[in-house]
Amino acid sequence: MMNRSEPDNKVQDRQLRAGKVNLATLIAALVLLAAVLLSVLTISGRPEPSVASGALPQQMISPAEATEAILVSVQQLVRAGDHGQAAAILEEAVRTYADQQGLRIALAETYVALNRSGDAYEQFLAALTIGPRDASTEFAAGTMARMNNRFDLALEHYSAAQNAEKSNPTYPLYLAQMQRKLDLTEDAKVSLLRVVALQPENAIAWGTLADIALAENKIDLALQHVARARELEPRVGAWRLIEARALKRQGKPEQALLVLDGLSDLDRQQLHNVRLIAECNAMLGNRQEAVACVVDASRARPGDADLALEAAIWLYNAGDKDAARTFATRAYTLGSDSASSLLEQIGK
Repeated sequence: MMNRSEPDNKVQDRQLRAGKVNLATLIAALVLLAAVLLSVLTISGRPEPSVASGALPQQMISPAEATEAILVSVQQLVRAGDHGQAAAILEEAVRTYADQQGLRIALAETYVALNRSGDAYEQFLAALTIGPRDASTEFAAGTMARMNNRFDLALEHYSAAQNAEKSNPTYPLYLAQMQRKLDLTEDAKVSLLRVVALQPENAIAWGTLADIALAENKIDLALQHVARARELEPRVGAWRLIEARALKRQGKPEQALLVLDGLSDLDRQQLHNVRLIAECNAMLGNRQEAVACVVDASRARPGDADLALEAAIWLYNAGDKDAARTFATRAYTLGSDSASSLLEQIGK
């Protein structure tokens, strides 16, 4: 039996390397290879079967064993970066072994590598239906749902992941993001507090709690939370922005500007940051400096329509119609919907 199988496998191996067999044949070859290996192990550990008894070596393998053989081959393709061929093999495999969770997850992960998030979600969902419904697969399904703007489904999967593995702070953190997006603010706060209880050094959770407190006009609480975020991640511009917004709302624009001084040049060119800097300068009576910082940011990023429009608005309010018209025209050319109405206000 063994002598007949070896030549067949060599022929199939040469065909596979030459790309002359279709996917179905490739799957069959993998399964046959697993069967031969299993036969070798079985025969090597047992006495020779009696011809008179009619006994034959066991060559049939289970779906789980076939799945393992397929996954080994697919992993080699993945390591070589051939995700397309890996996906093609796995697509054929799931048609043959539809109830094997490992194949479904492998196909989903391959789709992720191919930027096919919708297809990946369907395979993760199939894997969960087969079971078990483990936390990592729920989380992966939630992330694919989020990428496809299915926030309701993402919420369900992230919640399930959290319930399946309550000690992992990643799951409630992502759950909180979905809860905020769906305006479930109180639920989001509960999730974020769970994160910091599990992982006190999680700056994102502290910063998000600060942002929620600021939105609720709880300025002292916002400053308390963002101070923790800045302590953990002093270079992150988002935390400086939250702190500066809170200080500005407290009527402390000078302190807010000191916080914003630590922003990188790139961060200072972002619309929300430059607008805040300009507003704080205006509160201090530095109108000229307020306009200048917005104009400088727009000049540094001439392809940004929103910055061009912002510069036009500040220039128009400062009485410089000619310069305002120039920036408004640029914003309009770059596709700003609001620039045309501003140009009408400015006039010729």
